[in-house]
Amino acid sequence: MNNEKFMKQEETNEYLEARNKEWASWARMGKVIAANAIAGTRNQPLWNNDTWGQPKAKPPTETVLQEAHNLITGARNKTYGDAIDDYTRVSNVFEALTGVYLSPAQCIVFMTVLKQCRLVTNLEKQLWHRDSAVDTAGYLGCLETVVDALKAVDAPLWGETPETLTQ
Repeated sequence: MNNEKFMKQEETNEYLEARNKEWASWARMGKVIAANAIAGTRNQPLWNNDTWGQPKAKPPTETVLQEAHNLITGARNKTYGDAIDDYTRVSNVFEALTGVYLSPAQCIVFMTVLKQCRLVTNLEKQLWHRDSAVDTAGYLGCLETVVDALKAVDAPLWGETPETLTQ
């Protein structure tokens, strides 16, 4: 009977030891997160380019421009439709919400500015946010498509409400 109690006590000690190690690990991680927050580097990977235990991202096999091209001519186009239709819809919704008209081209330029601001924010922290670069290139590819569509119907590219797109 004494031996049985001893085994249970030993198992309990192992459990407590393992639990304490785990808590110490979480405490160390908390200190790193707090230090990063104080230093203003909260987006910086905590270790080995992993974030929160997610597997490392595989290195890209395409350039930023190749990836953007593949997205806007493949997956993006299948998901959202033609760029002119998509950004005309964005323009209409933006005007309904704000009372301010933006042409489809202006909507895209606005999105590139948003992504460029995110790039600058991260670059200032010495971080590369490739996804924002891919998105920026993709928006510029969509802009070319939209400009071609607007020119084809002799619609203004910037600022004026195009009569041909609102009918």
